[in-house]
Amino acid sequence: MRLLLLLLLATPVMAVEPEVDCSTGGSGLYEQSMCWDQRLAELRQKLEQHLSPTEVGDFDMSAVRVCQGVWKPTRQVLIYPLSVRLCLQNLMEAALEEVERAEAALEEVERTAAFTPGSGSADSP
Repeated sequence: MRLLLLLLLATPVMAVEPEVDCSTGGSGLYEQSMCWDQRLAELRQKLEQHLSPTEVGDFDMSAVRVCQGVWKPTRQVLIYPLSVRLCLQNLMEAALEEVERAEAALEEVERTAAFTPGSGSADSP
């Protein structure tokens, strides 16, 4: 019985994450950090729709290294974690824009190839 009581006392209590309203960006550093983490998770999911999990993981690790290196001089400042998250968000958004450009270019190539004479399409003479 004493052992059971000791185990219960030694078991850490699970912390419950408070609800954060990210529509306003968060009211303090902790909430801002949580909102950026939520945004980064959304961006990762969007990237995974176009890239393999390995490619997204490699990109994510590289982006983290770049952002940590860029903001390293401010590492002792309170805004460092937020600055790194904003940097990651910018890089992920840029990667998604590049994916969209590549998809648009591929569609254009496919559309143009369909109308190229001698391509075997029904529209060619």
